[in-house]
Amino acid sequence: MALTARNIALNLLYYGVTVAGLPWVVLYVQDSLGFGRESFASLRIAAVALALAGITLQLGCIALFQRIGEGTPSPLLPPRQLVLVGPYRWLRNPMNVGEVAVFLALAAWFGSWALAAYALLGWLAFHLFVVLYEEPRLARQFGGRYDAYRREVERWIPKVYGPAGQQAAPTKKTADIANTLNKPTE
Repeated sequence: MALTARNIALNLLYYGVTVAGLPWVVLYVQDSLGFGRESFASLRIAAVALALAGITLQLGCIALFQRIGEGTPSPLLPPRQLVLVGPYRWLRNPMNVGEVAVFLALAAWFGSWALAAYALLGWLAFHLFVVLYEEPRLARQFGGRYDAYRREVERWIPKVYGPAGQQAAPTKKTADIANTLNKPTE
């Protein structure tokens, strides 16, 4: 239960800043500088769909990190086990993809080019964090097991087509990696 409480607290703080606080500041600055915003019904409908998809993806990943990884998405309490099921079978960073989807949904809802730029900067920050900190840490923590996973699964964009244009699904190799890699580390 203590992990659940810490997970909830860390995520409320993090998302309070990144999905509420910072976007509010961005909108305030955009409005203060006199740059207009324009949204319309169909854009808002798309924004709701994108936000729901992003939030669902993130909540699922948070649950997997706690249930299988025995940790949280936060570097303060990272998972102790590799999580290779669910969306992690297709993508190494689905949480970040989900969050960028939420940022883009905010931009669409408010009709804000500044929030679209915030989403782009958010993705760039995630990319730098993943490449410079997270991947090296995971390689040190899980060694060859993580390296095998990294070779098989893409960082940001899932493999959609395999050889000769065949639709790609997680391969048997990915399933084998998931089965062997989710075993506790020594």
